[in-house]
Amino acid sequence: MIKLSPSDQLAKTISIVTNPALVLLVTLLIVVRNYVDSTPDFWWGSLIGFGLLIVPGLIYSTYVWRQEGAVDLDLTERHDRIVPLMLSCLGATIGSYLVQSKLHNPTLTEISFILVTMLAALTVVTTVWKISLHAATISGLTTLMVVYRGGWFALGYLVLLPVIWSRLQLKQHTPNQLIGGTLLGTILTYLAAWFFSR
Repeated sequence: MIKLSPSDQLAKTISIVTNPALVLLVTLLIVVRNYVDSTPDFWWGSLIGFGLLIVPGLIYSTYVWRQEGAVDLDLTERHDRIVPLMLSCLGATIGSYLVQSKLHNPTLTEISFILVTMLAALTVVTTVWKISLHAATISGLTTLMVVYRGGWFALGYLVLLPVIWSRLQLKQHTPNQLIGGTLLGTILTYLAAWFFSR
């Protein structure tokens, strides 16, 4: 087993804590809790999100890890990211329909449409270029908070600093890939929020 330097260990910890799937899961639970009126609706919305967004990609990633004989939480190779992203995008699309038809909450529906837009864009970009999913997720989430909760949440962009440092430290991304993820997450989330809230 390779012993990591303290800075590499810190970078790895930051990278794991800000893993897009984990951030998406926690965000999903918080968003659903804030926009539904009852406990059954909370569980229904959470199960929709977890079952459609996280589980299919996790099953595929586990299959890839078994084939490669190693667990790679970062899905380091670009081609390993495409199918999980496609599955998440499909799940988000189905989830948006279910949220719209079962939970009847306009804001939750808008957020689900924004998520579909972001996942579709990340999937398309990933077919040709390894964009930073970590940076896109954190910047997109922060932008969503600013749009729906107010300007003070712009402080969330500061979280990008350790995330970007960790991804560079671990040599998972180039500066351009991190800038691309940050810009895509910020700009596309803002535009999608503006479009779907009209």
